[in-house]
Amino acid sequence: MSPADVAALASSPFTEDEPKPPLVAAPAQPLAAVIAVHTQLSREMHDFRRLCASLTLATIGAMAVTCLWAVNHAGVLTRPARYVAMFLPIVIGVFGLYVTRMLHDYFRDIARVIRNLDEALGLHTPGAYLPGRSLYPEHWKTFGTSRWDEPTFRVSAVSLSFAILVIGTILGAVFL
Repeated sequence: MSPADVAALASSPFTEDEPKPPLVAAPAQPLAAVIAVHTQLSREMHDFRRLCASLTLATIGAMAVTCLWAVNHAGVLTRPARYVAMFLPIVIGVFGLYVTRMLHDYFRDIARVIRNLDEALGLHTPGAYLPGRSLYPEHWKTFGTSRWDEPTFRVSAVSLSFAILVIGTILGAVFL
């Protein structure tokens, strides 16, 4: 579900005094609905990981192109243009870090919902599906919390930070 879908569901034409109908009709088979939502959110989670990786590559590419352009044109740039050429790749990188953080926050929200759905399905309950043990490992209960280790966003943030440092150093050496 996109943020626009959530906003559309949250808005209501009814006043506070009027009784509101349910936003979603209760399904005849709640288990099937839970599984369908779980499947959709799992797809979205994978899409966010892919989007984060693509964003990182595109941001580093844009930083590299602007850095190379600035270095190649260093001799002909006026003083104000030099400052723009020096700081533009860094601003691009910082913007990429900001968007990565936003994606991570939304990813974590989706992960929390998936964890709740996993609990509703009894995937962490010993004996629910397998005799004497749970279907999911114990450490998966931390999915969506600050203790969950999600490397995609961390690797992107470290890569962008390193690119900012390297490109900032190169541009600093050329222009200062």
